[in-house]
Amino acid sequence: EYSPGGRFLLSASRDRSFSLFQRDATGDDEEYHMLCRKQKAHERIVWGVSWVPGDSGVFATCSRDKLVKLWSISDVVGASREEFCQASGGPRPLMQLPVFEAAVTAVAFTRGPDETRPALAVGLESGAISVWSVDVSAGGCEKLWAAHSDEAHCAAVRRLSWQQPVPPALGDQPCGAALLASCGEDHKLRVFSVTQQRG
Repeated sequence: EYSPGGRFLLSASRDRSFSLFQRDATGDDEEYHMLCRKQKAHERIVWGVSWVPGDSGVFATCSRDKLVKLWSISDVVGASREEFCQASGGPRPLMQLPVFEAAVTAVAFTRGPDETRPALAVGLESGAISVWSVDVSAGGCEKLWAAHSDEAHCAAVRRLSWQQPVPPALGDQPCGAALLASCGEDHKLRVFSVTQQRG
């Protein structure tokens, strides 16, 4: 997945790692350089990644180990490729959400109730979907919404996507709604009107 500014490309891997690439474009030419590969980022397969909207340099990873972790490259967002590679440790861990009841197979960020708390949609192997408010600076999180069991998928969630272009912040639309699409291994595509009223 590309970062919001298009400068970085993030990929997940079955070998429990993720890789971060920098996109260098000059004229019609475009090159990608690997900045780092974070090995053993999780205990099991890393299924997905998602960037926080804006230029925060924060992203999430999700895994079969039932965890969602947040990472930051904010201290090197404006750095050159050489400076980034020299930075100690690459992306630094910020926080993780509470352990989920099943493998986490998809994540997707959108703007949240305010600029410091983006909203993160989380899809599970069980078919469940929830949305969390994540306080990146303080390291806390709160569940904002969850799909009712009769609305959820009956197999693994494979992809989550918020309405594009990015909708008004969750809570700004009528009744605080934002549109979230999901697809699963049950061969179904669902579109949810997400509000903060359902926890």
